[in-house]
Amino acid sequence: SLSIIIIIEVPGLIQKKMWRELAVFSGFLILGAIYGIIHIFEMRILNPTNITNAIFRPMFEAIEKLLK
Repeated sequence: SLSIIIIIEVPGLIQKKMWRELAVFSGFLILGAIYGIIHIFEMRILNPTNITNAIFRPMFEAIEKLLK
């Protein structure tokens, strides 16, 4: 399915010399392919929300203590 998307989309982007769009398209296509592979092999990936909570929770708790 990736090859069909590439065959349909990439030639038009190259003809119109839309290099930035081609770069963004390629990036998203690669990210999608990686995510698909991870999903197929049932690998665990980190949840971005958990990472954000681990980083910012101590800061929020400190600010909350200051405001009490």
